[in-house]
Amino acid sequence: MKLVGHIESVYPIKDGISTLVVSKKWKNQPREEIAFTLFGDWDEKLQEFDLGDQVEVTFQIKTKFVGDRSYTDLICRKIRMIHKTSKGQGSLDFGKQ
Repeated sequence: MKLVGHIESVYPIKDGISTLVVSKKWKNQPREEIAFTLFGDWDEKLQEFDLGDQVEVTFQIKTKFVGDRSYTDLICRKIRMIHKTSKGQGSLDFGKQ
């Protein structure tokens, strides 16, 4: 599946997993934020992106069932730049100090 939206934030890497938050506005609806799980080494791949950039995220939906509960993740597979914001608007921070 694919979704086009704007990068809002990236939560720091913890145990090789980080979260990319992209916002999307549908017709006559308020802006929605969608969180994608990033597994592995994405910090180098995401260096070209800034906050506010418009991107297309290709993702996979995974659901697991534990007892009587279900947990669903949106796993990011690929990110493609659609429109770059002006340089220096706010770089992404990947939690590395």
